[in-house]
Amino acid sequence: MLSFLILGIRFFGQGMLPVISNTMISRWYDKKRGKVVAVMGVVNSLCFNAAPFIMATLVGIYSWQNTLRILAAVAGLAFLIFSWVFFRDNPESCGLEVDGLSHKDNKDKPVREMTGMTADEAKRTLNFKVVTLVLGLYGMTLTGITFHLEAIGTSAGLTKAQAMSIFIPVSFITIPIGFTTAYISDKLPKKILVLILCITQACAYLSFSFQGNMVGYFLTIAFLGLSGGMFGPIMAIAYPWFFGRKHLGSINGKANSIIVIFSAIGPLIFSLLKDSSNSFNTALYVCAVFPIILFFVGLKMTSGKMYEEN
Repeated sequence: MLSFLILGIRFFGQGMLPVISNTMISRWYDKKRGKVVAVMGVVNSLCFNAAPFIMATLVGIYSWQNTLRILAAVAGLAFLIFSWVFFRDNPESCGLEVDGLSHKDNKDKPVREMTGMTADEAKRTLNFKVVTLVLGLYGMTLTGITFHLEAIGTSAGLTKAQAMSIFIPVSFITIPIGFTTAYISDKLPKKILVLILCITQACAYLSFSFQGNMVGYFLTIAFLGLSGGMFGPIMAIAYPWFFGRKHLGSINGKANSIIVIFSAIGPLIFSLLKDSSNSFNTALYVCAVFPIILFFVGLKMTSGKMYEEN
């Protein structure tokens, strides 16, 4: 039963909720999308980082059994009521337009309907393939690195403590970069953001293979922070910009499925490449090659929206 429920949490909670939240934000906001995603990213980061302390405190006060019951009540009852009262699929169903505009403010203008490409149309485009592969590659490599973090670090000459703690300083870069990327994304071509993510990814993986060197260690922290900070905003912003809001849920669902599959095979890829070459550096070098290839392929991407607006 526990295995079944954890599987349910992984697929219907951790797997589904990012798709729902990103889709909802993108349906409600267009010109203000980047600013809203920036705020959401900060809240997500703060909650994620505070979770271990909050959980440990609750366990210390109430025991782990009662803590799970409290979390069940909050997630299963409080959030359910909150979502039922406040969650709305799109602004049009509330007599509003995107970005919080009221129809009363646009009396002389017809109500704009949601427009956009279908999921099948979107997945055939170069933009969808490049964006999804860039995000999927990041998920695959980061999962592989995290799974083998101690072994990769110690093989590079770091102590176990140094290897396991590298993501702590990375978080101090990830949060402000994520906020800045999302905030300025309304004024920047989304294609440029995707190409920058390709570059920072490649630099991060190459630096990781030299983290035993002091310069390589700090470059690893810097580029992991840059690429990690850009990942979330690009995932939330690129798809609605290129493909519209009408079928965004199914488009996000297809993209997220591919990204999750890539993430799942990351540790296996690293293990196989390590066994074949007796070094994790081989996996890091291979993973660094693909974002470079995607960078040059991405130069052919369309910068503007790929659908007709009403």
